[in-house]
Amino acid sequence: MNAPVQRATRLVPELLDDIAQEARWQALDLVARRGREAAPNLLRGQSADYAGSPLAWELLLGMALDQAAETIDAPAVDLSPLMKPSDLPAERLLEIRAAAERLKGSARWVEELAARIERNAGQLERVRLLRAHALLNERFWSDARIPADEATRARMLACAPQFRTRADAAARRARGWRQVAGRLGLPTTLLR
Repeated sequence: MNAPVQRATRLVPELLDDIAQEARWQALDLVARRGREAAPNLLRGQSADYAGSPLAWELLLGMALDQAAETIDAPAVDLSPLMKPSDLPAERLLEIRAAAERLKGSARWVEELAARIERNAGQLERVRLLRAHALLNERFWSDARIPADEATRARMLACAPQFRTRADAAARRARGWRQVAGRLGLPTTLLR
């Protein structure tokens, strides 16, 4: 197994854990602010807001919010079963791949998604976020347990390489700023 694949294999469980923690936090926050009776429906509403998103992170968060809504007294969220792949039938995968190929030329919606991801993030955080989104989309576009139709899955697959390209460009920019800061004797921690 090559190094990027090994790194990706280690990152997916960490990202799933981050998503589960986010869902637990949102559940506890809603219980504190809105009460135990209202929180489950509010969580399910937030989950429904993510339906149709081409970001695997949001689809997975929606699944986690649904789990948290079911166990509102002590929000239990476990996304670890998703570590074992459960792919769609081969013929559906081929259709989705073909649809994703047709989408690759229309980058406007990918630009909007990437801008949304990058908003309010520092240079190094942009790299991490874009790579995480690319990794999750590549890993979960074909997973049968993800609540997404073929069009959404095609968008997930089509935007993953573009997220990677943007992450690589952001990494080059961050390296350039670090080198300049180093030559000027400035602390690179300010570059976030």
